[in-house]
Amino acid sequence: MATDTMIQESRSSSYEEILNVLREADGDTLTTPEIEQALPIGIRATQKKVRELEEMGRLVLDREGNTNRWRLADTEPQKPVYHPAIADAKRKRAKAYELGDKAFIIGIGLGSAAGIVMAYHVFFLQIGADVPILSQPTLPFTASVFGLLASLFFVATFVAKTFGYVILRWQHRQINEDSLSR
Repeated sequence: MATDTMIQESRSSSYEEILNVLREADGDTLTTPEIEQALPIGIRATQKKVRELEEMGRLVLDREGNTNRWRLADTEPQKPVYHPAIADAKRKRAKAYELGDKAFIIGIGLGSAAGIVMAYHVFFLQIGADVPILSQPTLPFTASVFGLLASLFFVATFVAKTFGYVILRWQHRQINEDSLSR
């Protein structure tokens, strides 16, 4: 009997997670894969749960050609309903993604600078032109430093994006484990 209650609580939280994804869409319709991307469950589980929510009258299916799009039923709250830990994880994810985007742009800039410096150095060496600033022996070293820094920023991008991806899924799992252990 307790197991049935725990399973129902776990299902309910998954239903609320799906409903919150649609609530975050601010009235837009979403496809099942779009919903699944925001959840710590797979596409088949998402498909099953959105169909169950439709049967409960909590979701409405809008067909657009061959595409199924989901929206909240008119009776559903339009604002997200979160566990406080999920709201915190979402804020951390947003900051991590923003940091990752900035690190990526800096990495592209540094990598481009390294390529440009080396290209000019090699080009002017090949044609035998004596451009004082481009024929200095420290130029390849400078380009190497730019390249190394670019690589470090790309690693920082990967770490930030991975953290952003993992933090929310980890928090969902923690909440589900806590609710099952009660």
